[in-house]
Amino acid sequence: MLLFGQILSAIALAALIPVALAAFYYFVLACYSLLPRRIRELRGRSDSARFAVVIYARNAENEIAEAVGRIIDGMDYERSKFEVVVIADACDDSTAYVASFNGAKVLERRNEWKTGYAHALEWAIPILIFDGFDAVFALDIDCVPLANTLKLLDSAISAGYRAVRVPFIPTREQSLAAGLADVAANRINPSGRSKAGFSCELSLPGLCLSKNLLDKVPFAVDERGDISFYDAKLLMADEPIAFLSGAVVLRGDSGKGIEKTLAVPAARLLKASFDGNLAAFERLCAALSPKASTILAALLVVLLTGGVLMFSGGRFPQYSQLFGYGRFLVVVSSLAAVFLLFHLSLSFFTWYSDSILRKAAGNIRRNRSAHSKSQVSP
Repeated sequence: MLLFGQILSAIALAALIPVALAAFYYFVLACYSLLPRRIRELRGRSDSARFAVVIYARNAENEIAEAVGRIIDGMDYERSKFEVVVIADACDDSTAYVASFNGAKVLERRNEWKTGYAHALEWAIPILIFDGFDAVFALDIDCVPLANTLKLLDSAISAGYRAVRVPFIPTREQSLAAGLADVAANRINPSGRSKAGFSCELSLPGLCLSKNLLDKVPFAVDERGDISFYDAKLLMADEPIAFLSGAVVLRGDSGKGIEKTLAVPAARLLKASFDGNLAAFERLCAALSPKASTILAALLVVLLTGGVLMFSGGRFPQYSQLFGYGRFLVVVSSLAAVFLLFHLSLSFFTWYSDSILRKAAGNIRRNRSAHSKSQVSP
């Protein structure tokens, strides 16, 4: 019985160590995410950077007018300093014509083999940089950026940030589990990494790249159109991606970030870590960390195991050694659970508070829809 208890303790401890470290890692990210944001709108200064606000569209003649209109009319930024650019990707309808009629610059692309936002952006960015834009801000057709978004991006670029990720909030209702996972992946974790001095992951839409960065590390994706390929290039080039927590983009769904993607092989990340690239080491930890639900389940199993060992050691004097093993497992797993619950509580509060912005987005969409119908050419 004693030998069985010792083996059980060793197995529980082996399971506890990685999940406890992961719980502490999430706790640290949550704490950093609560710090004041590092990038603020610089008041009393004129808008300086010239932005290309890119919208990807494919056969979207019924939606593109509204999408262009809410960017042109909704931005609190000098009108001559930004331009809405629609990439009409292999369209068979009048998307390009409607977008141009409503005030957008249109880039028509004809490539039936490599369609998709990432491939289209790879094709369009050299054209936009040649046209004199200082930064490219990529949005989707259903995105509603808040009015101060470009001003905050301008402040970020002026402060020396060259790659910036803007958080997005889905306007569609989500289940509690999906909402917590979305908030953690797209708000709390990247915000914590950025404020801690590390690099958050790229996300498309919501990506802003400056001309200086693109000159140094040209935008590129792999054959599948995976943006994590470029994320890896920035990581290995030691180019951090800042998280602009002060700006928000509302969109119809949760989008596709690259959370939990090992864009770079683990061996390269380890080598870069030993070479002093802390961002690579942090990215490796992030990619290998289990999901919160997995951590919580593992902690519950370890907690129950520790309780059984404490009961056995306290009930039977000959097995009193097991009581100490069980107490250690219970204390450590309970502390790790507190760390994780802090992260989950912050995720829940953020998810709940987003309901206000969801209602605001609904009002914006209704107003824009009525406006765009009067603007579309017959």
